[in-house]
Amino acid sequence: MSTIESRVADLPELYQPIFGHPELSEGSSRTSHDRLVHITSIYKVVEKIQERSLKVLDLGCAQGFFSLNLAALGASVHGIDYLEQNVEVCRTLLAEHPEFKAQFTFGKVEEFLESVEPGQYDLVLGLSVFHHLVYDLGKERIKAVIEQLLHKITVFIGEFALAEEPLYWGPAQPQDPRYLIGNSAFLHELSRHPTHLADIQRPLYVASNQIWYLDGIGQRILSWTPDSHALADGAHQGARRYYTSDDYFVKVFRIDGMFGPRNQKELAQEAEFLRHPPAGFDTPRHFTSGGNDAESWLVTERIEGELLLDVIARAEPLDKRAVLLDVLRQLAALEQQGFYHDDVRVWNVMLDSGRKARLIDFGSIGNQPEDCVWPHNLYLSFMIFVKEVVTGVVDKPTPLREIAISPFNLPQPYADWMNGLWTQPVSAWSFQLLLDSLEAATAGGGEPVQETSTVLWMSSIESALQAIKKHLHHVESEEIATRSAIDARLKALDEKGDRMALIYERHLAELERDRSELTAQLNDYTQANRTLEEQLRSFQASSDHWHQRAIENEARAATSEARASNSEQRVQALLSSTSWFMTKPMRVAVVQGSRVTRQLLAAGKATVRKSLVVAIRKAAARPEAKRQIVKLLNHYPSLAARLRQFARNQGLTVAASRPAGSAMPGMAQAIPGDDALSSRAHDVLQKFEKAIKTKDVH
Repeated sequence: MSTIESRVADLPELYQPIFGHPELSEGSSRTSHDRLVHITSIYKVVEKIQERSLKVLDLGCAQGFFSLNLAALGASVHGIDYLEQNVEVCRTLLAEHPEFKAQFTFGKVEEFLESVEPGQYDLVLGLSVFHHLVYDLGKERIKAVIEQLLHKITVFIGEFALAEEPLYWGPAQPQDPRYLIGNSAFLHELSRHPTHLADIQRPLYVASNQIWYLDGIGQRILSWTPDSHALADGAHQGARRYYTSDDYFVKVFRIDGMFGPRNQKELAQEAEFLRHPPAGFDTPRHFTSGGNDAESWLVTERIEGELLLDVIARAEPLDKRAVLLDVLRQLAALEQQGFYHDDVRVWNVMLDSGRKARLIDFGSIGNQPEDCVWPHNLYLSFMIFVKEVVTGVVDKPTPLREIAISPFNLPQPYADWMNGLWTQPVSAWSFQLLLDSLEAATAGGGEPVQETSTVLWMSSIESALQAIKKHLHHVESEEIATRSAIDARLKALDEKGDRMALIYERHLAELERDRSELTAQLNDYTQANRTLEEQLRSFQASSDHWHQRAIENEARAATSEARASNSEQRVQALLSSTSWFMTKPMRVAVVQGSRVTRQLLAAGKATVRKSLVVAIRKAAARPEAKRQIVKLLNHYPSLAARLRQFARNQGLTVAASRPAGSAMPGMAQAIPGDDALSSRAHDVLQKFEKAIKTKDVH
């Protein structure tokens, strides 16, 4: 087994494909190739922006699939993981590619992030790792950690778990994963990918404070805003973002809130219009557009210039007639081909670098001849636009646009020009009519409008309605402020509730763990108790057995005692008998005869031994005699062996002595033993022997 095979075999989970080893990747929890497509594309875009290879940090690098693929592109990669087996796999794979600039570290992500310095990394990956930190540390803290990280790096790519996942960390996650990275300048959902844990797809995001990226295109952000103009005042509640870069203008709209349908329709309509503009109508180039379940986006050519609203707000010199003519020419061209712009406003007109007025917000161009808000009639709405351009006063558009649809408050020549429209039947109204009449109007204008009853009536009505409108705006502003304060309080309460819920869930989890541990301990104690009971029953049974054995032994001991007592009585009777007394001389004679016999034999043996010792020594001194004796003894092995043993015993040879037991086999066994006798039997035997000796002596 190779080193990498051994490392992979030691893994608790094959989470990713093994880089460069498809034969070891079968059965991995995630294919990861789908995510790699997006990561690689972003890497190449950012590399082009930075004009160098990137420094990459891979948080929770697992088996190093993404780290090593980026290292293969030339990146300097630092992977970190809390599982030592993963780090060992990464280091083993890295050893197979010494040309890669990479390192892998064992450690905790949250601790490592505290040490990251600004500019230390360009690209940071955090795929399916932060939900563990949210569960452990809380969503507010992790949100702050990611926000700090985004200020130190160029771009972040993250995959986040969802609150609806049926796993222990689910309840701790924010309802919208964008909450964790929503304060970044640019945020885009790249895709959604399945996991092996639940039948729920997780979103993959790209976030940055420095660049934007959409469909393989990206540039450094020059400026961005959640409002399309200075008077928007949060009208879309953060559901829109606009980005400006060197070559592109970018729109990213959320489509999952209350403004979702309008946002989605507007961007789709704008993309379609730019892809197929009417003949002769000048539009910026369309680069890409798209959408998913959460957002829509559009990337177009950037038009050099500034909004008409901003020029008016600065009170800069402005050729008002030229602006109106430029706008009318575009509106008339659209009208001739069945198109209408339903939101002609000073913030939807841009003055390009040549000071030519150009309509923008192409998503508001459609085939319905109606404005998007009051007064709904396109031409009445255009009258308000004219009033703002020629007077240089632009009112806030909430809750209504300025009540200024009569021509009588306009300066000349615009009062006569617009009054001419009022003299025509409504069915004859058109932008071409307005264009032709403005081109025909003299620059100097005519006499001021005479104050007639009609003029007075219309002016009074408009001023009253405008006063009501301003009051409504004030009330609405107060209501918005109050609602914002309430929302802030509710948000704080929600966050506090979330924290309390998280604490409760953790406490509940701890209690559940304690309960499980106590249950396990109780089961262990119960099992141990059963074992002890079984042992006790076994001991009781054994005790009964040994008790019975003890009774039996006591019975046998009693029998032995009885027999010993009987034997003692019989011995006493024998010693006291007449026959024992009368046979005493015979016993004495036998004993004395045995003693004499033994003494004679011992004396004979000593004489023989001395003679034999002398003979052996003499034979040993005569080699020829010794040889003849040895030759003779070879015919009698038994005798030769006994003579050799005798010589050794007398110290006549140097051979090692053998124990007596082996020279005289069977002797030890022949000595009777009395170990088997009881203490009572020993006493009887000793008394018997003593009595014999005593009586024999006396």
